[in-house]
Amino acid sequence: MVLWLYRWFFNPLLVWLLRSPLHWLAGARVMLIAYTGRRTGHRITIPVSYRKSGSEISVTVGQYSQKQWWRNLTTESPVELQLRGRRVGAVARAVEDGDAVRVLIRLT
Repeated sequence: MVLWLYRWFFNPLLVWLLRSPLHWLAGARVMLIAYTGRRTGHRITIPVSYRKSGSEISVTVGQYSQKQWWRNLTTESPVELQLRGRRVGAVARAVEDGDAVRVLIRLT
């Protein structure tokens, strides 16, 4: 039930907010990541929390066994970010690290 609520209510609301001039209301650590689905070929956009260290951005996937989106990035893949009100191109790759999954992003 909780994942359904996020997927169909909170995520679309955050996508709208992060694309608007009011993006700063969502906080400084939330961005949009757009990627291509590996099976469907459709463009998918979701909000994620991130950390930036120098030129690298990382996203820790919470409850990764219950989520599918990061599996589209198991090989180095082009993505588009909506980061602090700007669209930027990047390359992302998901890395399984013991009991966690992180998506490492390099701006292009």
